[in-house]
Amino acid sequence: MSEIDLLRNEIETLKQAFTRKEEIDRVMQEIAIQFIMPANQDHAINFALEKALELSGADRAVVMQVHSDNPSLISFTHEKCRKGVRAVLRYAQNIPFYGNSWFKKIHIEQGFIAITDTSRMPAEASNEMKIFKRGGIHAVLMASFASNNEFRGNLHLDFHTTREGWPPDII
Repeated sequence: MSEIDLLRNEIETLKQAFTRKEEIDRVMQEIAIQFIMPANQDHAINFALEKALELSGADRAVVMQVHSDNPSLISFTHEKCRKGVRAVLRYAQNIPFYGNSWFKKIHIEQGFIAITDTSRMPAEASNEMKIFKRGGIHAVLMASFASNNEFRGNLHLDFHTTREGWPPDII
């Protein structure tokens, strides 16, 4: 391959990366607009979940919240699924969420979880692994919500296939 061909390939790669960055910026602006004085907060959240599915390639996007009146319970509050993926929102209510859970510990320490293969999680995450296996979830991305340094929930993107990893612009 000539030096000119190499330069053309590099230029094309940069164009694609720039186009992807523009797409992410546009979607983030669309999402932000939905949350500025939203007429309907549920609509804004559902819109954000739809956009998260589009950008990430996930099969399901969920908002999971800790109950304000009982911090040992969590529930899914919003969910968007790709066609053919079974919704679980109505079943994922009042789930025990104990203080020593692996997820809670990681969320508090890191604020973000990226698991490319749920079958290879650490032994201390065996409870979470069972839940993922039952749900057919092979990979997951989660970003924490916190208030006053307390874990309040997360945005959860799950995938029904394992991943080699994610592009940096997704994480």
